[in-house]
Amino acid sequence: MVDEVDAAIMAVRQQELAQNLENGENVSLWNDMAEAVEALSYCDPEEGEELEALISRMRAITTDARNYNKAWDELLELTKSSSEIKGQIAKRIKDSGAYITYSQFSVMMSAMVEAIESEIEDKDTVARIVARFRAAVDRNG
Repeated sequence: MVDEVDAAIMAVRQQELAQNLENGENVSLWNDMAEAVEALSYCDPEEGEELEALISRMRAITTDARNYNKAWDELLELTKSSSEIKGQIAKRIKDSGAYITYSQFSVMMSAMVEAIESEIEDKDTVARIVARFRAAVDRNG
C-alpha cells in the first residue's frame, strides 16, 4: 500500500528537480550551442584539432540538454505519481471516516456558534469566541 512516506519522498525529489531546473540552465545551453555553431562557421576545416574541439563541445552541450529534458520528464512523471498517491491517501482517509467535508464542518461551526450565542450572556465574550472561530476557519480554509 502506498503511504504518506512515499508521497513525502516524491515531494522532496520534486523540490530537488525544480530547484535544478530553475537555475536557468536551459538558456545557458542554448547560448552555449549558439556560440559553438557560430564558432563552427568561422572554423577552418583544415584545422582538425579546433574542429574536433568544437564538435566535442557541441556533443557535450547536446548531452547536457538531454539530461535537462530528462529532468523535466522525471518531474512530470513524479507530479503524476504524486497526484495519484495523494488521491489514494485522500480516498483512504475518506473511506476511514477520518475527516469531514467542508460543508459538514460549516454546519458544525454554525451549530457551535449558535450554541455559544444562546448560552453565553456576555456579548463581548461571545464576540471574542466567534472571532477566534472565524480566524481559525480563515487560516485553514
